[in-house]
Amino acid sequence: MKINHWLKRAYIALCAVIFAVGAAQASEDTAIVESLTSDRQDIQEMDFLGSGQTFDLKKGEVLTLVYLNSCVQEVITGGTVTIGASKSLIVGGDVIISAVKCDTDVMTASE
Repeated sequence: MKINHWLKRAYIALCAVIFAVGAAQASEDTAIVESLTSDRQDIQEMDFLGSGQTFDLKKGEVLTLVYLNSCVQEVITGGTVTIGASKSLIVGGDVIISAVKCDTDVMTASE
């Protein structure tokens, strides 16, 4: 349990560093893909997603996102997903939302 908690914190810290480096390149990026249960060409793990981006997940396909500014994690199963500024709009699918601990000051320091 402690190792899993440590890995999650390390992952969030890594996301913060990646976001800080990439913020100048893509200021509209609001979320990062944490995991995806299928191989896709349009979305892959560690991809940044921007507000307004929309895509379809097949039935049973699971996507896990972390929103960079709100520290919200979404586990989305199936449906049409539209990326927002701090959360997704899901139509025809299921979502489990949880708060994750992250340091938003680090993520916004380069803005």
